[in-house]
Order: sequence, then structure tokens, then C-alpha cells
Amino acid sequence: MKHIIPELGNTNANTIRSKSAPYLENIIVCGTKKHKGMINFDELYQISSIQEEYELGEREIETKFDDITNIQYTSGTTGFPKAVALTHHNILNNGNQLGSIMNFGPDSKLLIGVPLYH
Repeated sequence: MKHIIPELGNTNANTIRSKSAPYLENIIVCGTKKHKGMINFDELYQISSIQEEYELGEREIETKFDDITNIQYTSGTTGFPKAVALTHHNILNNGNQLGSIMNFGPDSKLLIGVPLYH
């Protein structure tokens, strides 16, 4: 990353300013090792503000089951490539059906790794 964004060593994780990536706002990394100019995934909750939590709650209330949450791009094997919009209902129903077929219970966990293409 330091080769791409040399300013990382001299910047705060919340205020990245880079000539090579002018629209970059944050870099989030997994793991426990600290990296100058980057935010560890585990720290995300700690750095959120009360205002951000309020805004998240408002968005959650406004979200409808048929709102689009994911856009997948098809390869076009049976026609021209195209974008396919999936709703919250599509994603949740997929998880519900898989859980039912696999006899999941209340303590079971399911991770659905939805691809960005199909």
C-alpha cells in the first residue's frame, strides 16, 4: 500500500489525503497488527459516533424489504451481459431457504458470500 499511497506513513487513518488516490477516504484492514494510516476492522465500532449510530438507525427504519441491496453482473452466457438487481428480500429468503434445507436451528450461523457477478 505504501508504494501506491506513499502518504500513508504521515497521515491519520481518518484523514487520508493522497495525490495518487484523491477520492480515497479510509483503508480498513483485517487482523490485529496496527498499520499507520489504516483502520483495523475491529476498531470500526469504537470510532463510530452517536450521530452516526442515530443515522444508521434512521436508515434501518427507512429500509424496505424490496429495496435493492446488491447488483450482480452476469456474464451473458445466454445473451448480452447485464446487471441484475437483488433486494433485501432476495438475500434473506436465500439464507432462510438454505437454513431450512440444512436443518439449521436458532444457534446456527450461515454466511452467504454473494458474488458481485454471476
